[in-house]
Amino acid sequence: MHTQEPTQSPQLQPAARASIPGSAARQSALGENPRLTGAEGQFTSSETNLNNFLAEMKRILGHAKMPLEVTRKGTWAMQSRRFSGLPVIGILAIIYFVAGKLGLMLASLHASASPVWPPAGIALAALLLLGYRAWPAIFIGAFLANVTTAGNVATSFAIATGNTLEALAGAWLVNRFAGGTNVFDRPQGVFKFALAAGISTIISPAFGVTSLGVAGFADWANYGAISLTWWLGDATGDLVFTPLVLLWSVASKRRWNKKEAAEVGALFLLLVLLSGVVFGGWLAVSARNYPIAFICGPVVIWTAFRFTQRETAAGIFILSAIAVWGTLHGFGPFVRETENQSLLALQWWTAVLSITAMALSAGMAERRRVEEELQQQKVAVETANRTQDHFLAMLSHKLRTPLTPVISALELLETEPAQTEEDRCMEPKSDLKAEIAYLLLIDFVGYSKLLVNEQIEVLQELNQIVRGTECFHAAEARGKLTKVPTGDGMALLFYRSPEEPVRCALEISKALQDQPRIQLRMGVHSGPVNRITDVNDKTNFVGSGMNVAQRVLDCGDAGHILLSKHVTEDLAEYRHWQPYLHDLGECEVKHGLRLHLFNLYKNGFGNPQTPGKLKRRRWKQES
Repeated sequence: MHTQEPTQSPQLQPAARASIPGSAARQSALGENPRLTGAEGQFTSSETNLNNFLAEMKRILGHAKMPLEVTRKGTWAMQSRRFSGLPVIGILAIIYFVAGKLGLMLASLHASASPVWPPAGIALAALLLLGYRAWPAIFIGAFLANVTTAGNVATSFAIATGNTLEALAGAWLVNRFAGGTNVFDRPQGVFKFALAAGISTIISPAFGVTSLGVAGFADWANYGAISLTWWLGDATGDLVFTPLVLLWSVASKRRWNKKEAAEVGALFLLLVLLSGVVFGGWLAVSARNYPIAFICGPVVIWTAFRFTQRETAAGIFILSAIAVWGTLHGFGPFVRETENQSLLALQWWTAVLSITAMALSAGMAERRRVEEELQQQKVAVETANRTQDHFLAMLSHKLRTPLTPVISALELLETEPAQTEEDRCMEPKSDLKAEIAYLLLIDFVGYSKLLVNEQIEVLQELNQIVRGTECFHAAEARGKLTKVPTGDGMALLFYRSPEEPVRCALEISKALQDQPRIQLRMGVHSGPVNRITDVNDKTNFVGSGMNVAQRVLDCGDAGHILLSKHVTEDLAEYRHWQPYLHDLGECEVKHGLRLHLFNLYKNGFGNPQTPGKLKRRRWKQES
């Protein structure tokens, strides 16, 4: 939003001034007193400067870009993805058919009931990714897989219908209650997904086992056992294969470095080795091994803590595949009397491990997102602080020019004696204090290491050196110098020119060449300061100008004369200062404040070395 720039502030137009009560009397008084005409002229001429300054402020604020608010999506909505019709349905049907035939190869209790059923997870992931319109692929794949295995066309139709309705119900529950495709972004979503998988997978065995029993292809006495096997196979298929397909179908935004790539490689290698020890019979302790399946858990948990949900889902799949293979070959702690009982025991363990690992992984991902958001908010706050500091620095720079004649005019008006009673009533009373100073902060290096008597001596010597400088004498003679002790040094506040503190620093630096035991560092900045009275009724100064000057000083070492960018910009207007100014770049100091510093040195004064604090901070940022 841009603010229109006025050509003249309404408050400063002559007509408006004439309407102010008492202004006519004041103009009359000024007209009768020629000695005040110059003050009124200064006051009037300053109006243009103030008007230009206000217009500049409005222009800057109008173009200022506020930091973007860091927001987060609080809800998820699954939208149907467009896909290219028949080709995608055909490919998905083939994938479902192949996965179904592989799953039915592990069926032992009944030819149509397998405790390991990957198609359930593949179908659920497909509907979440492609939308509900992909259901024909599930129906076709399920029908072909069953009609070529056992039963007849009618039972295969019923089983395919149950598989399709199961996938549709699961997708609807996940979209409605668990976050859709973002289901694995939060721990709550993982638990809701597990609940949705457990509920929706009741549909398929209800259709399938009932139709097989009615058609005479299943014994009603085994109805419960077949239904349990069917349900657990479908539920575990959802828990293992849905996150694998769903997460790996989306491109990862993570950028791997060599260390992380080596770590994830070592992690998966360790997972394969431990899985081989537990389920492969590589180091058989007994015929069936002791129940040591828990040793694979920490590796999966490690994956959840160190990496994303994608790697966690991949680790669970690898572990599950090796565990199924080993259990079928009689290895591992889950081997029972029959193959079906062994796989059921294994699938219970796999389901619990999958839910636990995915929930932990989602929790860590959520924590990383929160940390990133906090970091973004920190950057936004730091940007706002830098904008504020820049505004205050510019304010002190731009405001000095229009305020100087205003203050001079007010001082002149207040010093003139009133000629009449009306003049005395209209005598201006101003509390305007333009505390915009050029600050020179001086600090001893290693002051705390000195003995008390040595501290007193060096402070006395410093006072003599500072008082002996020409800039100090000139500013003090004009009454435009404020001296503030700081314990291990002092702060000098000049009010006339940015050259004053810099010239004073140069004179002090030259005088120190004969005092090698006095190690000083100096910092120069300009900005607004506020005059306050402390608990001892002594005058002190606070404000952003003093704070930033202290930060500039803190960055230096012995012999350094550091300048803020604002002061340097003022000095750069004078050609004779340009050879002395050396850019140090930006540095982050306390409270996230970033300063652009310059080093002042030449011909034996100052310190040409880069300050140690800047070196260390830059090294940390690069590392």
